[in-house]
Amino acid sequence: MTPALNLETRYQSITNDELIGIIESPEGDYTDAAIDVARVEMKSRGLSEEDMRSISRKLLTERMRTYLDGFNVINDKLVLPKSRILNTEEVQALFTTVFTQWKHENDDMIPDGWQYVLAAGFG
Repeated sequence: MTPALNLETRYQSITNDELIGIIESPEGDYTDAAIDVARVEMKSRGLSEEDMRSISRKLLTERMRTYLDGFNVINDKLVLPKSRILNTEEVQALFTTVFTQWKHENDDMIPDGWQYVLAAGFG
């Protein structure tokens, strides 16, 4: 059995969220072939584009919150996650929303310092 067929068989039994997680994985976590097989499986399931985008937004929101929890506003450089489903403007808008919510939940940020962080990241 070829590696692609093994992936096809394995991917048939995982959830839509897990497939989107593979498609939206950080660079280097999965091979291009594995990502392509996940895309083919998603298409075969007939999931709408909007449903895929919704799952992607949910996944990226979780990753952004984890990233922000470990972010040091003084020493770290803002790096936005890449998406294979959402475009850059959508990722930036999502990050702005997640960041604003995160900032309100964390009182230890420098007041209004978030504007500098966002400007530097989108700069």
